[in-house]
Amino acid sequence: MVACVPLLPPPDDVAFLRTAHAIYVQHSKYPEAMALAIKLGDPKLIYSDFHGPANPLMTKQLAFMLARAQIPLQWIGVPVGDGSEEASAEYGPTVELDQDLLDILYNTGLLEHFRAFGKELSVEEPKSLEDIYKTHLENTRGASANVDSARANLAGTFVNAFVNAGFGNDKLMVNAEDGSSWIYKNKDHGMMSASASLGLSLLWDTDSGLSHVDKYTYSNEEYIKAGALLAIGIMHSGVRNDSDAANALLGEYLSNKSTLLRTNAIVGIGLAHAGHQREDLVPSLLPLVADEDVSMEIASLAALSLGFIFVGSCHGEIASTILQTFMERDEKAL
Repeated sequence: MVACVPLLPPPDDVAFLRTAHAIYVQHSKYPEAMALAIKLGDPKLIYSDFHGPANPLMTKQLAFMLARAQIPLQWIGVPVGDGSEEASAEYGPTVELDQDLLDILYNTGLLEHFRAFGKELSVEEPKSLEDIYKTHLENTRGASANVDSARANLAGTFVNAFVNAGFGNDKLMVNAEDGSSWIYKNKDHGMMSASASLGLSLLWDTDSGLSHVDKYTYSNEEYIKAGALLAIGIMHSGVRNDSDAANALLGEYLSNKSTLLRTNAIVGIGLAHAGHQREDLVPSLLPLVADEDVSMEIASLAALSLGFIFVGSCHGEIASTILQTFMERDEKAL
């Protein structure tokens, strides 16, 4: 039945999924049922599937599935203290979970598991740009290798960040020698990209990673500072913690006079809380969308961040505010 779903037109595809889900639950196949509930995006089914099994090990398996899918904790009745408890009550009563389950749902061990997996595959060693590009195999003459160095440096920033993402040991940024920072080999937006790439290199490392990034938030160079704000958001993407450092560090820049710092803080908050459906972030971001005195750049990025945070939620207030902004803004501004 499940294999036939991609071939069926609506609403038959949903009907097949719900029927298959009911069969899985009837036979206590909760992981299979949870996969279909996530595919359907049905909070009530997700709630009932998560609290259905009596086996604690199966519950942990379901918690890993929910964490991977970035399912809001409110959907399984976990109080998150952001004013969304009333919304979660419609799915089922709130519950207090063991710390082990909360750590799984928060993706607390994601970094540790990722690096252990990288070690098993022998890919944890940092790769330099020379290793990636295989420049020693190139047959270059004269100064042709240095043509358009600004673009080459920018490309190197992205390549280094993506190849070494999550390991926190790349030689270009994280473990760069003092006085030879890659950031200062770029200009303007290149500097911003370089400092923001720290967030990808230190992905999910919300403890020691902040110490690497925080020093750049005090830089006198605005582009470096803006990139550091974006790095904080990227670093916290996909993980949760009680301290909520991303919101604490970035929230103060939402009213900054600098458009560059403001926009990077807005996008950083959106990335850090993507899929979390945090109601407490609405009052700080939604007014930026509705305020006609705010530039379209800031308003559009605020709307995008709200889209990240409330993805798949059909949030009525956010959707209506965005539509109203479209209708009220001047066509030239759009």
